[in-house]
Amino acid sequence: GKVYVRSGRKMVRVDLNRILYIEAQKDYVRFVFDSGEPLLVHISMNRTEKMLPSAGFMRIHRSFIIQKSKVTGVRGSNVELGSIVLPIGPLYQRDFNRYFKHNKNFHTAL
Repeated sequence: GKVYVRSGRKMVRVDLNRILYIEAQKDYVRFVFDSGEPLLVHISMNRTEKMLPSAGFMRIHRSFIIQKSKVTGVRGSNVELGSIVLPIGPLYQRDFNRYFKHNKNFHTAL
């Protein structure tokens, strides 16, 4: 799927399949794509979370939303997206563990 977001003075089409993770940065969010390039958008994290399909994305921290299919590993309270390691916040740990324990495509000792 795709969504449109305003970046600066223009609307930008974002291919949801290419998003690796999203990071909150004050009044902005930074979309980081699988190619590594970022896109800074003036939008709240809550609004961003609401526009994304929950089947594909998960909030793991006050500052991070990940694309579930991009997870390559879990180590303690950190999630790995290839070479990128992001923290799982205490408030999100339970839901994260529950999802990945029950996901047939992702077996790990959580």
